[in-house]
Amino acid sequence: MPELLSGVSLDASLTVADLELSTTWYTAVPGFSVSRRHERGGRVIAVPLTRCMRRRIRTTGLLALTIALGLASRRFPMWQPVWVATYAGDVLWATMVYWWLALIAPGARTVVLAGCSLAIAWGVEFSQLLHAPWFDSLRATTPGALVLGQGFLWSDLVCYTVGVMLAVAVDRWWPGFTQQSANAFP
Repeated sequence: MPELLSGVSLDASLTVADLELSTTWYTAVPGFSVSRRHERGGRVIAVPLTRCMRRRIRTTGLLALTIALGLASRRFPMWQPVWVATYAGDVLWATMVYWWLALIAPGARTVVLAGCSLAIAWGVEFSQLLHAPWFDSLRATTPGALVLGQGFLWSDLVCYTVGVMLAVAVDRWWPGFTQQSANAFP
Protein backbone atom coordinates (compact mmCIF):
# COMPACT_ATOMS: atom_id res chain seq x y z
CA MET A 1 0.00 0.00 0.00
CA PRO A 2 1.45 3.43 -0.96
CA GLU A 3 2.49 5.78 1.83
CA LEU A 4 0.02 8.66 2.06
CA LEU A 5 0.92 12.27 2.71
CA SER A 6 -1.51 13.89 5.06
CA GLY A 7 -3.39 16.92 3.82
CA VAL A 8 -6.09 19.24 5.04
CA SER A 9 -8.66 17.50 2.87
CA LEU A 10 -8.87 14.32 0.87
CA ASP A 11 -8.19 16.35 -2.27
CA ALA A 12 -4.86 17.50 -0.82
CA SER A 13 -3.66 13.97 -0.01
CA LEU A 14 -1.16 12.44 -2.39
CA THR A 15 1.13 9.51 -2.24
CA VAL A 16 4.86 10.16 -2.03
CA ALA A 17 5.27 8.38 -5.36
CA ASP A 18 2.64 10.64 -6.99
CA LEU A 19 4.38 13.78 -5.76
CA GLU A 20 7.80 12.60 -6.91
CA LEU A 21 6.34 11.65 -10.31
CA SER A 22 4.58 15.01 -10.75
CA THR A 23 7.74 16.84 -9.66
CA THR A 24 9.67 14.98 -12.35
CA TRP A 25 6.99 15.81 -14.94
CA TYR A 26 6.88 19.52 -14.04
CA THR A 27 10.65 19.90 -14.20
CA ALA A 28 10.58 18.42 -17.71
CA VAL A 29 8.16 21.17 -18.87
CA PRO A 30 9.97 24.37 -19.99
CA GLY A 31 9.27 27.17 -17.57
CA PHE A 32 8.65 25.03 -14.51
CA SER A 33 11.25 24.25 -11.95
CA VAL A 34 11.58 23.06 -8.42
CA SER A 35 13.42 25.73 -6.48
CA ARG A 36 13.39 23.74 -3.25
CA ARG A 37 12.28 20.29 -2.34
CA HIS A 38 10.89 19.81 1.12
CA GLU A 39 11.76 16.31 2.15
CA ARG A 40 11.01 14.10 5.08
CA GLY A 41 13.07 10.98 5.45
CA GLY A 42 14.60 11.46 1.98
CA ARG A 43 11.19 11.68 0.29
CA VAL A 44 9.58 14.72 -1.34
CA ILE A 45 6.72 16.10 0.75
CA ALA A 46 6.18 19.55 -0.81
CA VAL A 47 7.25 21.59 -3.81
CA PRO A 48 6.79 25.41 -3.68
CA LEU A 49 5.71 27.45 -6.68
CA THR A 50 8.54 28.98 -8.68
CA ARG A 51 8.53 32.39 -10.34
CA CYS A 52 7.72 30.96 -13.76
CA MET A 53 4.89 28.94 -12.25
CA ARG A 54 3.49 32.06 -10.59
CA ARG A 55 3.84 33.89 -13.92
CA ARG A 56 1.84 31.14 -15.63
CA ILE A 57 -0.91 31.43 -13.04
CA ARG A 58 -1.03 35.22 -13.50
CA THR A 59 -0.97 34.87 -17.29
CA THR A 60 -3.84 32.36 -17.20
CA GLY A 61 -5.93 34.89 -15.27
CA LEU A 62 -5.07 37.69 -17.70
CA LEU A 63 -5.86 35.40 -20.64
CA ALA A 64 -9.28 34.52 -19.20
CA LEU A 65 -10.03 38.19 -18.51
CA THR A 66 -8.96 39.20 -22.03
CA ILE A 67 -11.12 36.51 -23.64
CA ALA A 68 -14.13 37.52 -21.52
CA LEU A 69 -13.71 41.20 -22.38
CA GLY A 70 -13.19 40.42 -26.07
CA LEU A 71 -16.31 38.26 -26.28
CA ALA A 72 -18.29 40.88 -24.35
CA SER A 73 -17.11 43.59 -26.75
CA ARG A 74 -18.62 41.63 -29.65
CA ARG A 75 -21.72 40.40 -27.81
CA PHE A 76 -22.81 43.73 -26.31
CA PRO A 77 -21.83 46.49 -28.76
CA MET A 78 -24.90 48.56 -27.86
CA TRP A 79 -23.51 49.23 -24.37
CA GLN A 80 -20.25 50.73 -25.67
CA PRO A 81 -19.24 53.84 -27.58
CA VAL A 82 -19.13 53.16 -31.33
CA TRP A 83 -15.32 53.32 -31.56
CA VAL A 84 -14.94 50.83 -28.68
CA ALA A 85 -17.46 48.43 -30.23
CA THR A 86 -15.66 48.71 -33.56
CA TYR A 87 -12.07 48.22 -32.46
CA ALA A 88 -11.96 46.64 -28.96
CA GLY A 89 -12.41 43.08 -30.21
CA ASP A 90 -9.41 43.34 -32.54
CA VAL A 91 -7.23 44.98 -29.90
CA LEU A 92 -8.15 42.31 -27.35
CA TRP A 93 -7.66 39.50 -29.91
CA ALA A 94 -4.01 40.48 -30.33
CA THR A 95 -3.66 40.86 -26.56
CA MET A 96 -5.02 37.31 -26.22
CA VAL A 97 -2.41 36.00 -28.67
CA TYR A 98 0.30 37.58 -26.52
CA TRP A 99 -1.07 35.93 -23.35
CA TRP A 100 -1.28 32.53 -25.10
CA LEU A 101 2.35 32.80 -26.13
CA ALA A 102 3.37 33.98 -22.63
CA LEU A 103 1.55 30.96 -21.20
CA ILE A 104 3.31 28.55 -23.55
CA ALA A 105 6.75 30.12 -23.02
CA PRO A 106 6.79 31.87 -19.63
CA GLY A 107 10.54 32.45 -19.79
CA ALA A 108 10.50 34.12 -23.20
CA ARG A 109 11.71 37.70 -23.47
CA THR A 110 8.98 40.32 -23.73
CA VAL A 111 10.27 41.56 -27.09
CA VAL A 112 10.16 38.01 -28.49
CA LEU A 113 6.59 37.51 -27.26
CA ALA A 114 5.59 40.85 -28.78
CA GLY A 115 7.22 40.09 -32.13
CA CYS A 116 5.71 36.62 -32.37
CA SER A 117 2.29 37.94 -31.35
CA LEU A 118 2.40 40.61 -34.04
CA ALA A 119 3.58 38.10 -36.63
CA ILE A 120 0.71 35.74 -35.80
CA ALA A 121 -1.91 38.51 -35.69
CA TRP A 122 -0.75 40.12 -38.92
CA GLY A 123 -0.40 36.69 -40.56
CA VAL A 124 -4.00 35.84 -39.69
CA GLU A 125 -5.14 39.22 -41.02
CA PHE A 126 -3.27 38.79 -44.31
CA SER A 127 -4.65 35.24 -44.58
CA GLN A 128 -8.07 36.87 -44.96
CA LEU A 129 -6.98 37.84 -48.47
CA LEU A 130 -6.95 34.11 -49.28
CA HIS A 131 -10.34 32.87 -50.42
CA ALA A 132 -10.02 29.14 -50.91
CA PRO A 133 -13.44 27.45 -50.54
CA TRP A 134 -12.32 25.29 -47.61
CA PHE A 135 -10.84 28.33 -45.85
CA ASP A 136 -14.00 30.39 -46.35
CA SER A 137 -16.15 27.52 -45.06
CA LEU A 138 -13.94 27.36 -41.97
CA ARG A 139 -14.36 31.11 -41.45
CA ALA A 140 -18.14 30.70 -41.77
CA THR A 141 -18.24 28.85 -38.43
CA THR A 142 -18.33 30.79 -35.17
CA PRO A 143 -14.98 29.44 -33.89
CA GLY A 144 -13.43 30.00 -37.33
CA ALA A 145 -14.67 33.59 -37.43
CA LEU A 146 -13.37 34.26 -33.90
CA VAL A 147 -9.92 32.85 -34.65
CA LEU A 148 -9.43 33.68 -38.34
CA GLY A 149 -11.65 36.73 -38.83
CA GLN A 150 -13.77 37.38 -41.88
CA GLY A 151 -12.36 40.17 -44.02
CA PHE A 152 -9.10 42.04 -44.44
CA LEU A 153 -8.99 45.56 -43.01
CA TRP A 154 -5.92 47.78 -42.75
CA SER A 155 -7.29 49.19 -39.51
CA ASP A 156 -7.06 45.72 -37.95
CA LEU A 157 -3.28 45.83 -38.32
CA VAL A 158 -3.22 49.01 -36.23
CA CYS A 159 -5.57 47.43 -33.66
CA TYR A 160 -3.33 44.36 -33.40
CA THR A 161 -0.30 46.55 -32.82
CA VAL A 162 -2.13 48.47 -30.09
CA GLY A 163 -3.29 45.18 -28.53
CA VAL A 164 0.23 43.78 -28.35
CA MET A 165 1.52 47.07 -26.93
CA LEU A 166 -1.23 46.89 -24.29
CA ALA A 167 -0.20 43.34 -23.33
CA VAL A 168 3.47 44.34 -23.16
CA ALA A 169 2.60 47.30 -20.92
CA VAL A 170 0.57 45.12 -18.54
CA ASP A 171 3.20 42.38 -18.61
CA ARG A 172 6.15 44.70 -17.93
CA TRP A 173 4.59 46.98 -15.35
CA TRP A 174 2.63 44.39 -13.40
CA PRO A 175 3.52 44.58 -9.69
CA GLY A 176 6.35 42.20 -8.91
CA PHE A 177 7.61 42.00 -12.48
CA THR A 178 11.36 41.88 -12.87
CA GLN A 179 13.30 41.33 -16.03
CA GLN A 180 15.07 38.44 -14.35
CA SER A 181 11.82 36.67 -13.44
CA ALA A 182 10.39 37.12 -16.92
CA ASN A 183 13.41 36.23 -19.00
CA ALA A 184 15.17 33.43 -17.20
CA PHE A 185 14.31 29.80 -17.52
CA PRO A 186 15.18 28.11 -14.25
